[in-house]
Amino acid sequence: ALTRILKDPSLAVHHGMVMQAIMFIFNALGLRCVPFLKRIVPHILHTVRTCGQQSLREALLQQVASLSGIVRDHLRPYVPAIFEVVEEFWTTRHLATVLVLVEKMATGVPDDFRRYVPRLVRQMLSSIEKKIEDIH
Repeated sequence: ALTRILKDPSLAVHHGMVMQAIMFIFNALGLRCVPFLKRIVPHILHTVRTCGQQSLREALLQQVASLSGIVRDHLRPYVPAIFEVVEEFWTTRHLATVLVLVEKMATGVPDDFRRYVPRLVRQMLSSIEKKIEDIH
């Protein structure tokens, strides 16, 4: 039932509460939640990309980071999609939360994370250059 709410854009007002409920359940289940990842993670990432509410997006990014801490390497199938979200929201007001997500991914799926280090370094250097240009 919770996934149906996540899938329905007309129920976007409830997505934050649904995610809190899902994360409560996943925290309680620990690794026993792994079989449900395929039903939840794609919808979370889709909602992060499409929701119009900044606060909901921030909360969802935090939840993905928390989820990474719970399931660790079981998040491996979703690493490419997660890093697409990271790149998409790097230059937004969500950077602090995106960095927390990157940190959790680095510890949760270190072998897969290595593949994305060059892209992350480019993003970081670009951000630093932009800040320097803004100062001058």
